[in-house]
Amino acid sequence: MRIYIGGISNETNTFSPINMDIAQFKKAFWFVGKDVEKVKTTSKETRGTYDYLDAQDDVEIIPGFVAHGVTAGPVKEADYREMQELLLQTLRDALPVDGVVLNMHGAMQSEECFDCEGDTFAKVREIVGPDVPITSSFDLHACISPEIVSVLDGCAAFQTYPHTDHAASGYNAARACVQLIREKVRPKKLYYTLPLVMAVENCNTNAGPIVPAIDMVKELLAQPEVLSGALNLTQPWLDVPDLGCQITMFVRPDADTD
Repeated sequence: MRIYIGGISNETNTFSPINMDIAQFKKAFWFVGKDVEKVKTTSKETRGTYDYLDAQDDVEIIPGFVAHGVTAGPVKEADYREMQELLLQTLRDALPVDGVVLNMHGAMQSEECFDCEGDTFAKVREIVGPDVPITSSFDLHACISPEIVSVLDGCAAFQTYPHTDHAASGYNAARACVQLIREKVRPKKLYYTLPLVMAVENCNTNAGPIVPAIDMVKELLAQPEVLSGALNLTQPWLDVPDLGCQITMFVRPDADTD
């Protein structure tokens, strides 16, 4: 099976007066084509994606475009569109593919787009069609919109803060994609939002109020009916209509969800 991997990841602070631009992405983390393999020496999400896919005898990895930036204000619109088009063109060049694994943040905005992930996922879906599984990893502080869930077939997210499991999230997103391809299953999607903005100081996953919620999510993900999923605590410095915490689960179509 041929699996495309890529992603554009950046955490936006809507209220910052300093816009993120493409030059800052290139200074931080920017790989195209075969150079994407260089992430294997890092602790990033795409390293975990490679870790899983490299271990599968029946997978051919198609590296596309991976970029990570630093936290800043909204990405300059023209720069966002240039990066998005680079990802989409490398995907077009990779066709046909059996699956797509992306490593995104979940809290990226441009000057004109409140939901860069949802916007990008929708364009990826237009390219690969309705039957190719698309999965993605996310930061714990992603804001998962209904548009994101409507496109994806699976997801994973960091379960630690301070973040120490970047690679694990990419690994789990890749595993979800391969499972969907092998079993030829299309998941049922469960998506719940809570109008709650978590102060970062209360997001520590070693001790604090979020620990029981993280434990609950781990128990859910261990259930045989659950294919993948995540709890996301949102990025509190976003100005978006869907701001809040979300839990998203992708389950087997015959799972009892009552």
